[in-house]
Amino acid sequence: MPIARAAAAAGTCHRRGAAGHDACDRGLRLCRPGDREDGWRRAKADPLRPFSAEREDRDLRDNFADRLAHQRAADLLDLCAARKPDIIVCDEVDFGAMIAAERLAISFASVVVIAAGSFVRPALVGEPLHRLRAEHGLPPDPELAS
Repeated sequence: MPIARAAAAAGTCHRRGAAGHDACDRGLRLCRPGDREDGWRRAKADPLRPFSAEREDRDLRDNFADRLAHQRAADLLDLCAARKPDIIVCDEVDFGAMIAAERLAISFASVVVIAAGSFVRPALVGEPLHRLRAEHGLPPDPELAS
């Protein structure tokens, strides 16, 4: 929230993410790449489901590191072309944002948003991210160091 408040105070665009729902509750506008109205809308919270480690891993791999990462990278490339940001701030699973930042040589800050620390593991997300990096002309990153 401090990052979002500072961005709002500076009149800049900030994105949705793990804190997106909370940001809406506090009156912040969220710029969501891919939205086609005027580029702005309010995030909607999804209902909580019982925990399943298998489902969480599958969602991380198939959605965040694959389907969503492709969409976010493309959308952010368009948004960055229009807005020319100096930095992109994202959570640790917004892989598309990090790919777009790396491709455009824009600085980025990746924020771990859970107290337990990162749950991103190369063995789980490496393959879909390798494909995405290749599609964007970026070198392999098997240890996810980038």
